[in-house]
Amino acid sequence: MKNLTHMDKAFEKIYSFEESVLQQVFPNARLAIAATFGSPDKELKSFDGLISNRNIFKNTIYEYTGENKFIHFTSLPKLSLILNSGFLRMSDFNCLYDKSEFSFSFENIFQHHDLKRFEDQKEELFCLSACESNSETISNKLMWKNYGDNGQGCVIEYKFSSEEMSNFNLGIIQYGKKDLKPLKKLNELATDFSNKNNSFKVNDFPIFIARMLSFHKQSKYSKEKEVRLLFHRGGVLFDKPHLNQYKEFFRKSEVRNFIKIYLKGKNPYFPYPGLSDEEALSFSPQIEVIRVIIGPEISNLIETIDHLEDLREYHKMDFEIWRINDVNDVYRLK
Repeated sequence: MKNLTHMDKAFEKIYSFEESVLQQVFPNARLAIAATFGSPDKELKSFDGLISNRNIFKNTIYEYTGENKFIHFTSLPKLSLILNSGFLRMSDFNCLYDKSEFSFSFENIFQHHDLKRFEDQKEELFCLSACESNSETISNKLMWKNYGDNGQGCVIEYKFSSEEMSNFNLGIIQYGKKDLKPLKKLNELATDFSNKNNSFKVNDFPIFIARMLSFHKQSKYSKEKEVRLLFHRGGVLFDKPHLNQYKEFFRKSEVRNFIKIYLKGKNPYFPYPGLSDEEALSFSPQIEVIRVIIGPEISNLIETIDHLEDLREYHKMDFEIWRINDVNDVYRLK
C-alpha cells in the first residue's frame, strides 16, 4: 500500500472536516475550493477553503421556500431612477443602515479572532434586502416610515426570473442571540475537530463562514422579516469583482461598491456567450417587476399615476399600478 504524503493526509482531513463539521449544520454544503500550503516534509496544519453557494441553506432555518414574490420600499424619485437605469443595486456592507449588523454575530460567537480583519470583509459582501410580499409586509407602517418616504413613496413588488442562483445566496434573516445557535454549534464542531486532529483547522474561520454570519441581525429589527439576496466576492481565495460591479458616491464624499441586479430586458450582457438563458440567469439574477404600490400619503395622485403610466410605456414594461390607503386597503388603479 502506498504511503500517504503529508499533502494526502491533509486532504483526508479536509474531506473529513466537510462531513463532520460543515455538513452537520448545513447538510447540503460543499467545499467549492480547498487549498493547503507548506513544506512537503512537514505535517500540514491548516487549509484555505471556499464554500459553494449552491443549496447551502437547503434544509436549514435560512432556507427560503416562499412564492418568489418580494417587495422593496422606496421613494418615488428613487423608483423613477430604478426604472430609468434598469436595475436595483446590491450594496456592500459598509452601506448598511445598521452599522453593528456585521459585528453582531461575530461578537456573540467568536472571542479569539480579530474583529478588524473580519470587518474588512464588508467590502467583499453585497446584499439586496427585501421582504416577502404579503398583506402584512405591504401594510407595515414601520417600513413605510423608514423606507417608503413616510407613506409618500411606493413599494416595488417583484420576482426573480430564476430561483436557481449559482453565484448568490437567497435566505431568511435570523434575529437575536437565540437564532445564532446553528453557527455557535458550527464553531464548537470546528474547534473540536481541530483538537482531535492535531490542531488542523480552516484558516480565518469567521471569514470562511462570513456568508452565514451575514444572515443575522439584532432582535430589535425582527419586525422587518427580511429576506436577503447575498453575494460574496470570494473571501480569502478571490478578489475578482462581479461582472455587474461598479463604484458610486455614497453619503457625501464616500465611494462604495455596488452590484447591478438588472430588471428584465435591461441587462446589456444578456444573453451570455456560451451559456443557456437558464445558466445565465443563475449566474446573474434578473428582476421582473410585478406591480408598483403607491403610498397612502401621496397627495397628487392623478399626476403620479400618469407619470407611472408614461414610465411603464417608455420602458416597455407591464407592471400593474396599485395603491394602499390609510386603512391598509390595497387596490388596483391601472
